[in-house]
Amino acid sequence: MRNVLIVENSKSLAKMLEVKLKRKYLNSTIALTMQKAVDLIEKDRDKFFIAILDLNLPDAPNGEIVDYILSKKIPSIVLSGNFNDDLYDLITNKSVIDFVIKNREEDINYIIKVIDNISKYIDKKALVVDDSTLSREIIKMHLKLLLFDVYEAKDGKEALEILKKVPDINLILTDYNMPMMDGFELTLQIRKKYKKFEKVIIGETAHGSKDVSAKFLKYGANGYITKPFTKEEFNYTIHNAMEYVQQINQIEEQLELIDKNINCSKTDIYGNIIYVSEAFLKESGFSKFELIGKTHSILRHPDISSKFYKNLWAKINSGESWEGEIKNRKKDGSSYWAQVKIEPIFNKNREIIFFNAIRRDITSQKDKERQEKILIQQAKMSAMGEMLSLVSHHWRQPLSRVSLMLENIEDELEDENLKSDDITKNIEYIMEQIQDMSKTISYFTRYFKSDDRKDIINLNEIIQEILSIMKPSFENFKVKFNISIDLDYKIKIFKNEFTQAIINILKNSFEAFRIQSIKEPKIKINAYIDKDIQIIDIIDNAGGIEDKNTAKVFEPYFSTKSNLNGTGLGLYISKVIIENNLKGKIYLENIENGLKITIRIPI
Repeated sequence: MRNVLIVENSKSLAKMLEVKLKRKYLNSTIALTMQKAVDLIEKDRDKFFIAILDLNLPDAPNGEIVDYILSKKIPSIVLSGNFNDDLYDLITNKSVIDFVIKNREEDINYIIKVIDNISKYIDKKALVVDDSTLSREIIKMHLKLLLFDVYEAKDGKEALEILKKVPDINLILTDYNMPMMDGFELTLQIRKKYKKFEKVIIGETAHGSKDVSAKFLKYGANGYITKPFTKEEFNYTIHNAMEYVQQINQIEEQLELIDKNINCSKTDIYGNIIYVSEAFLKESGFSKFELIGKTHSILRHPDISSKFYKNLWAKINSGESWEGEIKNRKKDGSSYWAQVKIEPIFNKNREIIFFNAIRRDITSQKDKERQEKILIQQAKMSAMGEMLSLVSHHWRQPLSRVSLMLENIEDELEDENLKSDDITKNIEYIMEQIQDMSKTISYFTRYFKSDDRKDIINLNEIIQEILSIMKPSFENFKVKFNISIDLDYKIKIFKNEFTQAIINILKNSFEAFRIQSIKEPKIKINAYIDKDIQIIDIIDNAGGIEDKNTAKVFEPYFSTKSNLNGTGLGLYISKVIIENNLKGKIYLENIENGLKITIRIPI
């Protein structure tokens, strides 16, 4: 890779130049003396494409370094701590790019910008069009110092012939008064084929000829330069024009990247499509011809109601943006989901002039959500079957007692030995049993309903309901609970989904108690708030899990049990509910004698 040669006596300034050049992705080599610079160049002259030269070096106090470097045909920028007219004339009459005073950081930044620009001119082509041989030679010299590959023509007609043969010429400098075809006609002919950012045209005008410079601009020139000009004026004009092209090309590249990868469209105030990106066309399957001038109803899916679109248009016509999910239909009839944001665009009078829309395909996400909902529902049904079986088993004893008590009452009635107080006590006992069983069924009924909205609920109450639902299970395993939750602790949540997540976690512990044959199974539930996060810890003493499995337990269908005894969906569904539906996080870690699961839900 070609380097910048820095020949500078000041180590600090040389280092500053090196650092600033590196920020522009340009390598550099420092020489603090002329002798060091000579050694570097003699070793590898082609290594350096440009040089920065200190005019006064310890071993070359009178600018000898400049003549030596120029003799090696290395374009150079000269630095000096002093400035006077004689010195300026002396240096600028040499074939240097520029002469800069190095007293200010702004001057150093100017040098870096010039070198950065010149580094981009390598391999770029320029065409000088002028009927004056002397003028052509002067401009050619300046362009070659800037590392352009230079062509020349004596008039506009010859210039067009050269452009046909060398179509990748980037820069044209043309005089206005030439035989055969003048500079104005040449500019006009070039602009018929190439835009301003495709080929830069600089017109040459004589001093005081404002009408000529204005005419060049009207015909499509990027700028003009007045003759005679200084090196600084020439370089400034070229740099500005080429920088404009570079910026426009960067914008064009970004727009092309957006067009290919961002699904976006633009409609007028009546909803007619006036622009669609390539990504939009690719996703929808329609061509630009089929969409331009049409409304988005061409994409409308029958599942989306007219009321939905009516509300959408009402909002954006009021000047507000709209964001949401829309189901669309492709040209082939298949459907896809998109996350859409529509923004009204205003003129200076705050009148809507069109609407911009950006879409993101979320079909796979919606499919995943649908599959997760199915899994969640399946898990609910499975849990319902398991727990109803336990409830059935649990109810046998109270039902037997109620049945026996009713038989006793019937016998007492027949023998006329039944007292009023006994009847009252028996009825109270029977009602307690029935209410307990009714409460359990009530919890089941609420649990298997879908959540429509989040509710602010006392966490203690939720936990108590969960324990009521699971009472048959933990009584069967003889689990002791230790619950540490502030009595006033409230949580805003989808209650039933949260309930299912906790039930899945507890069922996981119960199963571990069974497999490990834990004699005194215990579960501790703690809840507290840390800043804006609600934290719930569920801790058991079921022995934990193998370290190699800790990263897998939340994966779908992973189970430490045999295929016959475990689906591997319980903790996965808890993770889906906590992270996707409740926007929280769930973690798992082994602790002494057991497992700790932590749930974090933002307030």
